[in-house]
Amino acid sequence: MSDYDELFPSIYLRATQLEKPVTVTVAKAYAGKMETRDKTELRGFVKFDGVEKELVLNKTNFRSLAEIAKSENFRSIAEIAKSEKMSDWAGLIVELYVIDVQTKDGMKKGIRIRAPVRKKPISKIDEAFEDEEGV
Repeated sequence: MSDYDELFPSIYLRATQLEKPVTVTVAKAYAGKMETRDKTELRGFVKFDGVEKELVLNKTNFRSLAEIAKSENFRSIAEIAKSEKMSDWAGLIVELYVIDVQTKDGMKKGIRIRAPVRKKPISKIDEAFEDEEGV
């Protein structure tokens, strides 16, 4: 965890909290209100099994989850519905990873979502940073 995270904690998952790609299971996804500096916005949120903090969805990650949910590769995972409805995403196994992204404030780290490379999801986020022997 960075000094920034310790000085300015967030209730949401940040890129600085992921040291390497991690495979997780979507517990639920939903739309909710989020307070920003000057207004309240309707945003998408995703809760993952074993991860304390939720991910706030941006357009890129919403589209990634929608595409993964539609993918033929995931038909065996509880017959996940091919849907852009967030309520259909529970049970979806995905991989979270970090990339550099351009923002209006310059380059920053951002979380992205893709189909998993690792087959077994973690049960707690701390497991993602332990020895992956036997995975």
